Amino acid sequence: MSREKHPGFPFLPRSTTYLGPGDFWAVPLRDGRFGCGRVLATSCAPEDREFLPFSERLFFAGLMDWVGGQEPTEATIAGTSVIAQGAAHIKTITETGHVILGRRELSLDGIVGLIEASHVACGKAYLFERVRRLREAT
Repeated sequence: MSREKHPGFPFLPRSTTYLGPGDFWAVPLRDGRFGCGRVLATSCAPEDREFLPFSERLFFAGLMDWVGGQEPTEATIAGTSVIAQGAAHIKTITETGHVILGRRELSLDGIVGLIEASHVACGKAYLFERVRRLREAT
């Protein structure tokens, strides 16, 4: 994180500078309800950068197993899990007219991320849990 003062919640992110694991935002659904997105990571180990893209506007996001009639809060998303994850651009939040609403530490809900392969095309592939490389995929 930047050494500059965090803007406080809620805030409109323009980059990943103030994003941190556990930050959450509302995901508008077509029927007027909301889902919830969470920041899973904003960086990874240097040796994994070829598999996991990060920049001042790219981060690793999770879609939570949560739907509500109101925007999510720290209390309403307690105990939910990740149902999908992947690299996301900051526009994932800003172009829907939403902001970072708050932060709930991922560890409070036992969130470590889904286990997925880095890729399925040719070449050596690895299994990742969130942004942590576990082992070579076989």
